[in-house]
Amino acid sequence: MKTARTKRRKGGASNKTSKKTKPTTMNTFFKEADGGLRSANILHQGKRVLLSAKSVYKNGKVPKEEEGHLFQYHVEEVNKGLSTATIEYDGKFIREDGDTFENYPEENEVDTVMEDYRMALFDEDHDLYNTYLARVNAKKNDAVAAEKKDEENKKKSALDDITDIEEKIVNEKMKACDVLESEFQPSGALTRRTIQKGVNAGKEIINQEWVHTSSQYKCVRDGKIGKDEFKYDSLWKAAEVIVKRGLLGHVRLKRIMELNNTKSATIAEVNGEEAYNKEVDTVLGIKGVIALISSKSPLSIFEDRHFKDWIHSLNPSHRLPYRIMRIRMLEVIQDLNVLEFARIVKDRREDLIEAFLCGQTDHWKDPHRKENYGALVFTIVARLYTLKDGREYFMSKETAERLQKEGKLVSCGPRLAVLEFVGNFERFEQAKTIENVVEWMEESIQELRIDDGDLNQLCADGASNASGSIAEYEALARTRRSNNVDID
Repeated sequence: MKTARTKRRKGGASNKTSKKTKPTTMNTFFKEADGGLRSANILHQGKRVLLSAKSVYKNGKVPKEEEGHLFQYHVEEVNKGLSTATIEYDGKFIREDGDTFENYPEENEVDTVMEDYRMALFDEDHDLYNTYLARVNAKKNDAVAAEKKDEENKKKSALDDITDIEEKIVNEKMKACDVLESEFQPSGALTRRTIQKGVNAGKEIINQEWVHTSSQYKCVRDGKIGKDEFKYDSLWKAAEVIVKRGLLGHVRLKRIMELNNTKSATIAEVNGEEAYNKEVDTVLGIKGVIALISSKSPLSIFEDRHFKDWIHSLNPSHRLPYRIMRIRMLEVIQDLNVLEFARIVKDRREDLIEAFLCGQTDHWKDPHRKENYGALVFTIVARLYTLKDGREYFMSKETAERLQKEGKLVSCGPRLAVLEFVGNFERFEQAKTIENVVEWMEESIQELRIDDGDLNQLCADGASNASGSIAEYEALARTRRSNNVDID
């Protein structure tokens, strides 16, 4: 506050425009009650008021730099008669449009005191102070809240940092389950219990409560039977819950799970040993079945003890498919082969129009099983492609284009070669009459999406029912095609 402020006079507050005010109930009580002065001081001493610059300068002459200032005073004491009070300047002010009290000390200490402040104005000036105080506190609270939120965001950001996780799993080749375990810690006492019944009776299992360090989500871990080692399944389940709920630290757990799946190493517990999940095992199992088919080896080799030991030594985490699984895999493989052969036939139809396919059928009886079987084989000249790993496959243009985009085919184009495809091979449960065989041939050919005009030749052995069947089929399909079919 500049020198002009020293022109403030004692009692300057009384220069305010006179207002007719009603006596307050409290003032009336002070005047009527005994010891009213003492009670008034108890009630008012130390309370603060805000006075406008005009009210503290003689004749309202306010320095330009102080226009719009509200000065803070406090009640020193209430004077006799209770109509006036002595108030003292606190060395602070706030602007009318401001939200912060600022220091503005008075140079002349004598002028900081007003001895005849009118108490009739107290309620209004005190309310004005409270209004601005609330504004100031709101700003402070907002600042504190913003700072707290910023700290929480920084903490959350630190919890969401995944660089160390990728370093451990990708570069250091740590197991995902071990990295996951480092995100948790024990939170309860280690206990032991003895199995009472079953093949593991008498063996011990350890048990302990663990907690996720970031979210404080708790789970219970069980140990491996007869070993002082914990299983990981409860940690994976806890991680799934934390990620699903979006709790603190879920970003790190999600990345661990992603890297775990990327490496095809989602760990489960099978008989106390780590094993791949079902999806990974299925893919590996299909590759094994295809490998045996291509080498014309029997699928029963999966049951051979030496073969099992060899596979386990190569990859302990892989579980070989059971017999029923192998059969289902064969069905899926055959369905895919049928679909691809239909595409190949379509490609050749576009190139050759008609009469480019040869069919051969045969039926026989298995002397051991006492069961009848039927087979339908097709021969076609098709495109043979070479993969970069040296394998060769007949495939359609659509499949070849996809593999070419993936960079799996050699740069040179395909070559033409003879493709023999088993269109159908199954147990024939009906009597091998000409009618039944013709119906079976029609269903098989339709399933392969072969048009009657695609056929150029049909062959069978010398049995009367076989030769009669293809002759009957040729006669039935004659009206549906424009070409002739050779019958052998």
